[in-house]
Amino acid sequence: TKIDDVFEVQSQIATRVASALGARLGSQDVQQLAGRPTTNVAAYDLYLKGKALTATDAGTMRLAATYFEQAVAPDSAFVDAWAALATSLGRVYLNGTRDPVAQARSLVATERAIALNPNSAAGYVAAALYYAGVAPDANKASAAMDRAIQLAPNDANVLAGAGQMDRANGQLDAAASKLERARELDPRSSARHTSLQLVCLDQHRFTEALEAGQVALALEPLNADPVQFQAMVYLAMGDLNGARAVVRSGLSRGIPATTSGDGVATSGGGQAA
Repeated sequence: TKIDDVFEVQSQIATRVASALGARLGSQDVQQLAGRPTTNVAAYDLYLKGKALTATDAGTMRLAATYFEQAVAPDSAFVDAWAALATSLGRVYLNGTRDPVAQARSLVATERAIALNPNSAAGYVAAALYYAGVAPDANKASAAMDRAIQLAPNDANVLAGAGQMDRANGQLDAAASKLERARELDPRSSARHTSLQLVCLDQHRFTEALEAGQVALALEPLNADPVQFQAMVYLAMGDLNGARAVVRSGLSRGIPATTSGDGVATSGGGQAA
């Protein structure tokens, strides 16, 4: 069928990328690549529309959550969509709104993802991000992320989530290592580059931070997050003119001047989902 063809191509590409990077695929990795997240074409299309919304401001994440909710309507067993819904609602809560409804719905979606498939890393990544920020519980966050890594050690989303947690805990070298690996596995994701960029910024590796930011800007010129983070690097370097130039360039491309900068704390994750 058409959807099987899509997943077969995705599996082949992911396998080749992992092989080229020297990643050793275990039985769990192979099983994950061979799996089909859904058999419903409409649900998968809605899921992809939600994943395509990568800016982390509350408004964008609320829209993404709408797509994920629509995706689980025709396929209530769509684990990846439940996990993505959990993460997007968590970002709605964190990035400026503190909406208790979004917080509660994020937990429900997280628990649903894990209950549907306890052997899928996606639900545990969502749980780790939920307990890392939405309802802070360091022990639960760490346990969930450890489980995700155990299940999918070569998954870019898992590595990105783990790297973000390491950064939040001040473990910058560990964060940089995981986020560099995530970027290698998923180089077309601007979030992978901005996540690494922020760690480089923390470490005062400004040249590398600017390089990662430039790639992110090229990949998503209309996403406000890379503009914001690139400007932050210039400001950290004491280059006010450089920061202004980045912002002016973003405005000239059509990014609204009123775009909020409230995504700093959780950006790059993506798309942890």
